[in-house]
Amino acid sequence: MTSLSTALIQTQKLLLTPRLRQSIEMLHMSSLELMEFIQEQSRENPLLDYKYDSVPPSPGGKKRTSDPNHEWWLHIRSGGQPSLEAVLTEQLQEAGVRPELHKIALFIIRSLDEKGYLPLTPQWISQHLRQPVPLVLKAVDLVQNMEPAGVAASSLEECLMLQLDQLGDNDALVRSLIRGHLKDIAKRRFGPLAKQYGVEPADIQRAASRISRLNPKPGAAYSGERTQFIVPDIVLTRTDEGFEIGLHDASLPNIVFNAEYVELMKSNPPKEVSAYLTEQRKRVQAIIDSIEHRKATMYKVATVIFEHQHAFCLHGPSAIKPMAMRHVAELLGIHESTVSRAVNQKFAMTPWGLYELKQFFTSSVKQADGAAVSSAQIKEQLRELIDGEDKTEPWSDQKLAERLTQSGLQVSRRTVAKYRDQLNIPAALERKQYQ
Repeated sequence: MTSLSTALIQTQKLLLTPRLRQSIEMLHMSSLELMEFIQEQSRENPLLDYKYDSVPPSPGGKKRTSDPNHEWWLHIRSGGQPSLEAVLTEQLQEAGVRPELHKIALFIIRSLDEKGYLPLTPQWISQHLRQPVPLVLKAVDLVQNMEPAGVAASSLEECLMLQLDQLGDNDALVRSLIRGHLKDIAKRRFGPLAKQYGVEPADIQRAASRISRLNPKPGAAYSGERTQFIVPDIVLTRTDEGFEIGLHDASLPNIVFNAEYVELMKSNPPKEVSAYLTEQRKRVQAIIDSIEHRKATMYKVATVIFEHQHAFCLHGPSAIKPMAMRHVAELLGIHESTVSRAVNQKFAMTPWGLYELKQFFTSSVKQADGAAVSSAQIKEQLRELIDGEDKTEPWSDQKLAERLTQSGLQVSRRTVAKYRDQLNIPAALERKQYQ
């Protein structure tokens, strides 16, 4: 027979109140996300109003990144109005073509994807619209001769060829490379291509340079995507005494109570109205308190970061030291996750440029003498070496490792390759430039 027994087990559990949960979420937000959150709350809460003490700052800069040639078609800037459809439709109206051709061309314009390409075949369009193929081809040709050059192409190769046609560029080498060797051009295989075509590698490189100036996504500028800007949260300023850390308060509006509704609360409104306004006032106060907590936490975390990274303040990114979030959390007596939220998508404007706070938390690489060097410091020196190399004879990863060792940093070839990839810097073969 089985005996049953009961036992009282006492446990402790942290319950997140809605107010505490909101404070945590707001700490995790970037400045732009917080601005959008405040605007959304002002639409939902009649008591919440906001204002800027000064004109909001212009959007900040962007992190420094390399722009390798082998990814040239990934860097077309998006954003802008009017829409591609509107631009092409206006040109179609001005063309004054007969109704049948106008109908097909309008269908083609409305079928273009976000890059400006036509994903439908003329045969499919012919069957769908019950129009002869020659007339469909004439409509495709009509749209392809509009601006921006390259629209209504069925492939990247055709898109680039259309642009050459409009430019009147009949360079045989450029056209041949587009037709059959775009992948080789992207990987900068200039040597093998030069042998194949019986020309100098410099000729291939010049042709590749002309190709790179064409627009592989002619519709992207009209896609309506918004450019994401970076607004600094922390400002590190050099002073006569050293350095000063401040919050970039101008990036956020001040939360205030709507004066009209505050007066309404004082005028003894009906019980239901009074209860509603009281609840909304509590919510506004919770947002104000959360923003103040966010500011205080970010300031304390940034202060510890730059005290530890004093060498960076003096000498720049090559002097960044190893640092862990756990270390900052212990010094401030807070949880490591709080530090993580405080630096997530938060940026500091420094005398050395704009840096994400997460960049100051780097792993360490032990040297032969036992000293620890941050991976950020090694990456910066690696970047400087590559920037200063002779591009006609770029250094291999092994050579870069040897140069770093000569400067006092013991790094393996494999580590150099890993850091180079993280910096989005291509290998030596792809960095080579021909005379």
